[in-house]
Parts: sequence; C-alpha cells; structure tokens
Amino acid sequence: PPAMAAAPPAQSTPAAAPAKPASGGGQSETAKMAEKHILEGGKSLILCNVKLSEEEVITIAPSIKLSQSLHSLSLFDSGLSVGATRTLCAALASQDSLTMLDLGHNQLGPEGVEAVCDAAIHNSRILTLGLAGGGLGAEGVAKLHLGGS
Repeated sequence: PPAMAAAPPAQSTPAAAPAKPASGGGQSETAKMAEKHILEGGKSLILCNVKLSEEEVITIAPSIKLSQSLHSLSLFDSGLSVGATRTLCAALASQDSLTMLDLGHNQLGPEGVEAVCDAAIHNSRILTLGLAGGGLGAEGVAKLHLGGS
C-alpha cells in the first residue's frame, strides 16, 4: 500500500499473523491478538493483507468501538465482506478517537461504501479515509460523494 503521510506513527502494532479459522466457536489468533492490542491502549492497528473473516470482525468490533486510544486503523486488502464492513462501520459510528481509516483494496461495492458513509456521517473525527481499489464503481462513488444518501 502507498505511504500515508497523514497517518499517525504506529505504536507497538502487533505483527500481522496469518488469519486462522476459529475452531469450535473460539476466536482466531489474529482476532485475539488484535482485540488484546486495542484493549491495552494501542494507538494503531494495522492488519494489512491479513484476510479477516466476518466472525473475526465481529470479535474485534466491540473493542474498536470502546477504545479511547485507537487513532489509526488499517485493514488494507483484508478481504472484508459487505457484512464485515457493516459490522465494523456500526462500531466506528460511535467511536471517539479514530482519525485514520484505511479500507483500501477491499471489494466494498456500493453497499459497503454506504456503510462507510453512514459511519463517517456519525463520526466526524475520521479525517483520513482510504478506499483505493475498493471496487466502488460509479454508484459507490456517488454514495460517497453524497454522504450515503
């Protein structure tokens, strides 16, 4: 991914581990590591090129929502589904500290973009939003331009 000068420097971001499917309803190592990092006050969470299942996003989302220290979240090329994007964006809508969000190279499509727009409308702290290569298409770009309406 291209460098983002506006993003705050990463602070003790956990190394990206390959996502492992949860067995028997348990959490994957990636989800556990991300959740722990957020709960311990991490300022940045970078899971670029780490494929996240919808279940993993459901695990991480409450920690993201409640975090008062998370400023930068990069899920670049994480294979987010529309459902995972909706779950993530529901958490982001009331998140108070996040200023940078990179969801680039996830095939969000118009429905995912609408979820991102709804989150951005409710969270004016997000100053940098990365959606490069997100398969927005004309409909997604129009939703983004109009704020999801």
